[in-house]
Amino acid sequence: MKNSLSLNQPFNFELKKLVTLTEASQLLKCHRSTVHRRVKAKKLPHPITRKNRTIGWRLEDLKPFIKQQ
Repeated sequence: MKNSLSLNQPFNFELKKLVTLTEASQLLKCHRSTVHRRVKAKKLPHPITRKNRTIGWRLEDLKPFIKQQ
């Protein structure tokens, strides 16, 4: 079976930074509790969770909401 990745070719991937609650509230220019309310009201996407812990949002998921500000 031939591997699709080769050691001779550079592995090209972009690390996507996750935005924390504090950073999201600063970008959206609102309080942290307002971010939670907007998520609950489905006005913002849900944050990414892992093992029942909130990690954050992908920046590209928040960009449309930042542009509305």
